[in-house]
Amino acid sequence: MKESSVYNKPGPVTQFEEEIVGHSPALQYVLNQIRIIAKTDSVTLIQGETGTGKEVVARAIHNQSARRQGPLVKIELRRDSGTVVRE
Repeated sequence: MKESSVYNKPGPVTQFEEEIVGHSPALQYVLNQIRIIAKTDSVTLIQGETGTGKEVVARAIHNQSARRQGPLVKIELRRDSGTVVRE
């Protein structure tokens, strides 16, 4: 198993980098997007298949944002049933 480049970077490792491990160009793009989005004051829609880590990404954005002291509000939109669930 190849060691993640996240742990080879100089400087402190952020919490989301401890949870999201990898070094592929696609994952590095996602990590960069997390950093960019976390700096904004906007609502973010995260889409993806079941089990792809949407909630991990949402938590990473929240924990890096200025809103990190407040609650993380998760809203699940289900295309198949037409229901909206707020957790």
